[in-house]
Amino acid sequence: MSDNVFISFLEKFDESPFCVRGRDEYRIGEGESEFVVNLKKQISMHSLITSTSLALGEAYMDGELEIEGDLYHALNCFLGQIFQNESAYGPILFPTVNAVDKSG
Repeated sequence: MSDNVFISFLEKFDESPFCVRGRDEYRIGEGESEFVVNLKKQISMHSLITSTSLALGEAYMDGELEIEGDLYHALNCFLGQIFQNESAYGPILFPTVNAVDKSG
């Protein structure tokens, strides 16, 4: 996956400004960066689309993604926006929940 595809995906999380460092450095959102995401290895787009929170969490635990700054603030920014936009991202982030027949 190219940096451009990954950055385009992360631009959806622009509520709080942050910086992403990989091969190059990118700024997401407006204003001074509140934290920095250091990307040591690309995360597969399939993983991000299947479960954004799980893909980011696994990358962090595997040392493929590091956060400079307040980790809890960064998590709050990402997870807050993911769950705030559940209706928009619902079919992508929660496919098993959305696949359940709700007709009763």
